Amino acid sequence: MFVVGLGDDAVTQIATVNLDGTGYRVLTTTKDRKDTPDFSPDGKRVIFAKARRERESGRTRFSDSDIYELDIASKQEARLTEFEFFSANPPAYLPDGRHFIFSAEPLSNFRDYKEKFQDNTIFIMSKTDHALQPAFTRGDHSYGPSVSTDGSKILFNSISNDLDGVKGDYNYDLFLKTPGGIVRLTNLESMITEGNISPDGRRVVFLSDKERNHKKDLMVMNSDGTGLKKIELPVPDRVITVRND
Repeated sequence: MFVVGLGDDAVTQIATVNLDGTGYRVLTTTKDRKDTPDFSPDGKRVIFAKARRERESGRTRFSDSDIYELDIASKQEARLTEFEFFSANPPAYLPDGRHFIFSAEPLSNFRDYKEKFQDNTIFIMSKTDHALQPAFTRGDHSYGPSVSTDGSKILFNSISNDLDGVKGDYNYDLFLKTPGGIVRLTNLESMITEGNISPDGRRVVFLSDKERNHKKDLMVMNSDGTGLKKIELPVPDRVITVRND
């Protein structure tokens, strides 16, 4: 499952395709920007983030984001949150199919929230939740949760400067939430992004930009923090250069 643009950058639709490349199908039709879809455990629904406003300036092009749910059979969309976040990151269902987890950046007028919880912005909610409360707290900033299929392990990113007494550029590391608490998995003095845990909860994959030059290394490790390894991607046989003369 993925999102596809159909001629307008401000409009994306959710689509699916079989593993063999057949059966391409577009599931949504509404004229807005959708991102990061995830199937429900029963495969009948899709949860995703939707941005409802295109900004005129700034590095973040789309804003006023909330979490939505699509019923695949009826193609009806339901809005699950009503906070108009500045940005929202990948939502995912928890095993019961009713609760979902996501990270989002509240708007600046969420002062009461920030006074209580700082930038702990990973949330677990359901269709009936109306209060914004963090799923857990870890330092100054937390985002990007990834959940194992059984829900017992939640991988996420967080700034680690406070743990290491480091000033200057922010270092992001991976942390793992389990029933026993939160453990730190990495200590790479790097900018870690795109962390994901395998469905069985045994492996972790992520991108690391240690030199802060946007040349990211693909890394894998065990979810207990052992076996860290860099994946060497193959070099293309040839490079195609496009010229605009």
